[in-house]
Amino acid sequence: MVEENCWIYGNIPICEIPEGDWYGFVYKISKKSTGEYYWGCKSFYNVTNPKISKKKANELYTGKGRKKTRLQKIKESNWKDYLSSSKKVQEMIEIDGLDVYRFEIISFHKNYTSMMMEETFLILKDFMSGNTKILNEWLSIKIRKPNVKIN
Repeated sequence: MVEENCWIYGNIPICEIPEGDWYGFVYKISKKSTGEYYWGCKSFYNVTNPKISKKKANELYTGKGRKKTRLQKIKESNWKDYLSSSKKVQEMIEIDGLDVYRFEIISFHKNYTSMMMEETFLILKDFMSGNTKILNEWLSIKIRKPNVKIN
């Protein structure tokens, strides 16, 4: 967001997906003049399962049994241009302009569950302390237990 669709991590601009098998990141969008801020998270990739034709299914899958009718596709998300899921924050950015805000990555995560738990923790901590600078208005979370292998 600072340098042609770059987020800031520490003081380093992040314009490409960092090396490693990162799922996404937790971010903070803050208004420089007032100190108001918004916590959020964003995944680096979108996963879709488009329907495929019977002909394509027969080409892809051999053997007995019912052929799969959907094929998983993974593509990069709009994380570089992302301005939050909050309509309030989007409107504020549209009115004030991008230069008034700081778009920073707080942490990178390897799975959905840890990313959602980190975001939830940050929002709950501010809600519980009665912080009036937080722009998040509500919190809804549904997470699944991470795949943990115990030896």
